Amino acid sequence: MDALPKPLWYQFSLRTLLVFMTLLCLGPGSYVAYEQQTAREQQRAAKALVKLGCVFSIDETAAPRSAAMRLILGDESFRNVKGIAFSSLVDPEPYLADFGLRHLRSFPHLKTLDFSACNQFTDADLEEISELSRLQYLDLNFTHLSDAGMVHFAGLTKLKGLSLDRTEVSDAGLAHLTGLTQLEYLYVSKTQVTQDGVNRLQMALPHCRIRH
Repeated sequence: MDALPKPLWYQFSLRTLLVFMTLLCLGPGSYVAYEQQTAREQQRAAKALVKLGCVFSIDETAAPRSAAMRLILGDESFRNVKGIAFSSLVDPEPYLADFGLRHLRSFPHLKTLDFSACNQFTDADLEEISELSRLQYLDLNFTHLSDAGMVHFAGLTKLKGLSLDRTEVSDAGLAHLTGLTQLEYLYVSKTQVTQDGVNRLQMALPHCRIRH
């Protein structure tokens, strides 16, 4: 009598096992490698910013990693950075001119940025931070932001608070804020903004409190 053919599942069981084991090894390994790289980038960015005198705020409510992951990744003090203040810098001009703002991308949970009184902050700098789509609060008081830079607010749709006191913004610039439907307050005192401009924006954002 001819032998019965081996079940299909048996013929491929060894191959399936090998594939499964490979994925099992590569998956966690790739994840750990990615997290290690992210942690290193955050540490480098944070050290550079701390050296310049920036002040950080950390989200204390974020769930901590397991002890094993903390052991593998090392220092994660800056993993849950939620706010950075540049306004505390004694001389922010060299930072913005030479160092740039590229390190901000290393903090995915960043929600608050304070550039008040950073006289070197320009429209180009706003373009640099426009990729931070999770940003909720932005203080640009006493900066050189103008109407030309206001177009870069289009990507910051989660903004809830925006301070533009004593900037070079006018009614034309305010028109670029109509898409910020989550905006709760906007400060535009001592600018070129007129009451007519405020009224038009208020119609587009009825729930936003505008101080003019």
